[in-house]
Amino acid sequence: MKRRLVLLRHAKAERGSTTDHERPLTARGRADAIAAGRCLAELKLAPDLTICSTATRAKETWVLAATELEDGIETTYERAVYNAELEDLVALLRETPDDVQTVLLVGHNPGLYYLVQTLAGSGPEHLLREAREHLATSGIAALEFDVPWSQLDTGSGRLVEFVVARG
Repeated sequence: MKRRLVLLRHAKAERGSTTDHERPLTARGRADAIAAGRCLAELKLAPDLTICSTATRAKETWVLAATELEDGIETTYERAVYNAELEDLVALLRETPDDVQTVLLVGHNPGLYYLVQTLAGSGPEHLLREAREHLATSGIAALEFDVPWSQLDTGSGRLVEFVVARG
C-alpha cells in the first residue's frame, strides 16, 4: 500500500501582539488557509489523519482548510509539532498506524522544510527544485512512500506535489 504524507505550513500569522504560540492568522492568512483546503481537495490529498501543531496559527489553518474537505477527518493536536526538530517529526510520523494511508501534518518551518528536504529522494526535477527554495506560508508538499510509516527514512519518499495556496 502506498502511503502519502502531506505537509501544510500554517498560513500567514500576525506579528508581535502575543506569545509566538498564540499568534492568530491575519485576514490574508485566513483566506489562504481556505485556499489550501480547496487545493487539498482538488489534488485529492484529503487525509485519513491530520496531526496538527497546538499553535493557534496552525490550528486556525487546519480548521479553515478542513471546511473545504469531507467531514470526519481524524485530527490530533500535538504540542511536539510546535518548534519541532526534524528528528522529532520523523519519530512522530513513524508512530502512525499502518492502516492510515494519508497523513496531513500541519506545522511550521524550519521543521517542515527540513522534512521535505530529508524525505524527498525522488520526484520531478521542477518540484524538487521548488522545494529546495522555500516552503512558504500555506505551502503544501506531498510525498509518496512504498514503505510502512515505521520505516520512513532519508530519501525514502517521492515528492509528487509542491504548491503554495493563495486565497
